[in-house]
Amino acid sequence: MSAVRCGRHVLEVPVTADQLKRALDREEDMTARVIERYGRAHLNDSIKEGQGVFIGLLGEEIIYDFYEQQWTRSTGEDIYNWDLRNKILGRVDVKTKLQNYGQPPKPFYNCTVCDANIHQLCDWYCFVRVHNDCERAWILGFLPKDMFFESVATFAAKGEIDHISHNDWTFKWDCWNAPISKLLIPPDAVTGFADLVRGVQYANS
Repeated sequence: MSAVRCGRHVLEVPVTADQLKRALDREEDMTARVIERYGRAHLNDSIKEGQGVFIGLLGEEIIYDFYEQQWTRSTGEDIYNWDLRNKILGRVDVKTKLQNYGQPPKPFYNCTVCDANIHQLCDWYCFVRVHNDCERAWILGFLPKDMFFESVATFAAKGEIDHISHNDWTFKWDCWNAPISKLLIPPDAVTGFADLVRGVQYANS
């Protein structure tokens, strides 16, 4: 899959028909399993009552394909903790937002983790934005979970206004936010994951 680097942090990638189909198929399967288990179509911690499931799954498919499918997918109870795993980064949870404007995300825009999800058992976060036409997406970067909470992210309460957003977005849930500029720059290939790990080890030495 080809990519265009937009500035230092953002990789713009096309969304393929196959990724859309896989995400739709997985959404149908996940919704059926949630209904069977909980008697409703969405999880308690779903900010949009399940409406964001498809975009989240699409973000996973984009990362799965872009980095040469060097992944194991989560299964069973693991699906509530992490999305993808590889030998270098370990367990990665992909956090995806829908974006309704056409320009690449700016470095000061926020990457968000819902406060209800901070206990997920993952090692790294990967942040993605998908344009609302579902024809292109932006890979924003990676960060270890512990680094995200210990030294980068700030807390925002439900109802607060995100004044750095393009439209004064109101937070719908308690959450933790970090600007794109604080993430580790996304590599152009899966081989670059080793550089991410070395960078974190150097910073902590």
